[in-house]
Amino acid sequence: MHKSDLAFGCALSLLSGSASVLLGWGVYAAGTIYLLALGLILAYTRSFRWRVCVLFGACFLAGILYTRGYLILAAPPPNIPLGRTVTITGQIQKEPRFTERSQVLDVSTQDPVVGNIRVIAPRSQELAYGDTVRGTGVLEAPQRAGDPPSVFWSKLELIGSGGGSGLKRWLLAVKSTSNASFRANLPIDSAALLAGITLGVQSDFSTQLKDQMKTSGTTHLVALSGYNIGILVLAIARVFSSRLRRRWVFWLTTAVIILFVIMVGASASVVRAAVMGFLVLLAGEVGRAYYARNAIVLTAAAMFVLDPLVLRDIGFQLSFVSFLGISYLVPHLGPCLGTEHGKGFLGWRANLAETLTAQLGVLPILLSYFGTVSLTGVLANVLILSVVPVTMFFGFLLAALSVLSPFLAMLAAWPAKLLLGYQLAVIGVAADLRLPLSLGSGGSWIFMFSYYAVLVLFLGWSEYRARLRKKTAEIS
Repeated sequence: MHKSDLAFGCALSLLSGSASVLLGWGVYAAGTIYLLALGLILAYTRSFRWRVCVLFGACFLAGILYTRGYLILAAPPPNIPLGRTVTITGQIQKEPRFTERSQVLDVSTQDPVVGNIRVIAPRSQELAYGDTVRGTGVLEAPQRAGDPPSVFWSKLELIGSGGGSGLKRWLLAVKSTSNASFRANLPIDSAALLAGITLGVQSDFSTQLKDQMKTSGTTHLVALSGYNIGILVLAIARVFSSRLRRRWVFWLTTAVIILFVIMVGASASVVRAAVMGFLVLLAGEVGRAYYARNAIVLTAAAMFVLDPLVLRDIGFQLSFVSFLGISYLVPHLGPCLGTEHGKGFLGWRANLAETLTAQLGVLPILLSYFGTVSLTGVLANVLILSVVPVTMFFGFLLAALSVLSPFLAMLAAWPAKLLLGYQLAVIGVAADLRLPLSLGSGGSWIFMFSYYAVLVLFLGWSEYRARLRKKTAEIS
């Protein structure tokens, strides 16, 4: 077995072991499913070796033990008085997350107990990263292992501000200013959609727009996936490459990516996309081939080592599996869509191939979490993704020009308004004409395993046919 395949199998086994713990599977159920999956993968790669099986099994066991140990260490410390009313003072460690009526704060406490808690508070007094707050409430035990205790504060007191990292406060201020410029120059829904596409901000979405995007299968557009980050990486590299040497382009682009990730919140999907973009740059810098399959799995393994709980983040799951779907399925389904003849007008063929394969990859996960998906989402994504790069360009241009001149910002807002209006129209039509697909009770693990088993068998069959055609051509 090639070293790259060995590394891929070890990383995937490690992740599988951790996933079995987070999903609550028993030892026997997890081991049985893993052995079946391992058999399918080794049959697909035609690389069955006893030593390899033992190594993969050891990695699977290591994933189980590492995750269980992490959950034990992440349990609330005994000094936190769960179930009791207590007044706590602490500092906000992350940018607050907003819903329609409340805000969620991740607070590091020092008085009277030391630890981390999650605070739910009204939006009447919106706070920021680095603020020191005090409130009184009943500490509730976490609903899932590894999560911090939670508390609801009907009232809270702002003790101080300006704490935490100065760089992070400045980046979040830039983000807030950019979002304000969108709201000042665009209609409400257009500003919210632009803030989601460029900055990952979702707090300004109306209930109607949220429902339309969920129904039309376009919610991922505002989740800052690999597509958005990839556009940003390519744009920055192209701007710098015309003026600087390659080495400087590499380091400057990397620095911009890191700052952008900090600014938008460093969610699991954003970090995954940023690391993948960095690996593309690194491959070009060191003159090595970029192997997307290994890159995504090793990236996931590295994120798992830092935080095993990232595997149960729905954004990370969708980002990870959709990328694998594109990497493996596009080479086999792309020719059926004519991608060998070019990307098509505005890249519609390439967008269709990538959207369709990504949807095929995440279909069981979507059905398991949400119970239903919309088949019109594929068409809606193809129509929208073609104009996302231009929309992002005018969005960043609008944010930059708003600092210099309101008039210049207004000029940049016109093309952005047209593009966003088109995207909102597509989302609305796709939501009205949706073709729902559901499993009734939200899906099942049996369906998920069977579905991915069929995909692996399909890939193996397609790979076998490709090798057979190649040998036939060589003989003839």
